Amino acid sequence: MNDRNGKGMGDFAEKILGNRAYGHIVRAFLNKGDRRVIDYHQARAVCREYNVNEAYLVDGIGTPFGFDLPKSLSGPGAPKGNILFTTIAAFAGSGVEATGGQAVEDNLYYAIPGISGSGLVAFPIEGNSMDPLKFHEFDDTVKIMYCFQSWCPGCHSSGFPTLEELQNHFYPQIKQGKLKAWVVQTVFEGAEVNTFDKLLETQRKYDLPLPFGHDEASPYPSVMKDYRTGGTPWYVIIDKNNKVIYNDYHIGVEQAKLLIDHALVFEKSDVSS
Repeated sequence: MNDRNGKGMGDFAEKILGNRAYGHIVRAFLNKGDRRVIDYHQARAVCREYNVNEAYLVDGIGTPFGFDLPKSLSGPGAPKGNILFTTIAAFAGSGVEATGGQAVEDNLYYAIPGISGSGLVAFPIEGNSMDPLKFHEFDDTVKIMYCFQSWCPGCHSSGFPTLEELQNHFYPQIKQGKLKAWVVQTVFEGAEVNTFDKLLETQRKYDLPLPFGHDEASPYPSVMKDYRTGGTPWYVIIDKNNKVIYNDYHIGVEQAKLLIDHALVFEKSDVSS
């Protein structure tokens, strides 16, 4: 998520904010319910780098790219759907072209249940998967691994809400690099349903600024074998010494906070002494 060969949120943050780790701030700026913001200088940097209409981003005047958004169409022959899908990729890097008008392209209108209104545009964002996480890179860091399956009701009713609350509660520690969390879909059943596409759908649904991984193997995924997990939702918490301090089904928020607080306080042991 933070490394897409110059086209990811981390790359975006590094170019605009000067720090790859600040990708979460960009996400927050796009979320009306989040109080974290970027300043005017950084907002103008976005406009310069990506040809965004400064009046729109800073003052809310006009349209994002300086051209009129599609109007709501109705009547005979009108397209079925209120969202225009454009084949022009945007925010894929600094090479986005701005011609002052909409380029000639193939357009497709479609609808998404629950989304209404006019002037809605969708466009592809090109990028590559991030490099695999390397466990040794997070020594001296407390780690949280959340295992789920997309068809698991408990994963959505309790597992992800717990992760969201922990993410918000420990935001300063995550920002400082003292705490690292990631999500893995451990597919041990229902492989035809718990697919990689479903993982991407889940990632978009919760919009957590965390790495998501897909682990599918027969009879059991590698994470399940390595950590002896017994299903989903499943939490693994690992301290700075890479010792597993919790490994079980869904954990309560307060219990997780106590365990993580305790692990953050204690210094990493010198195993050579």
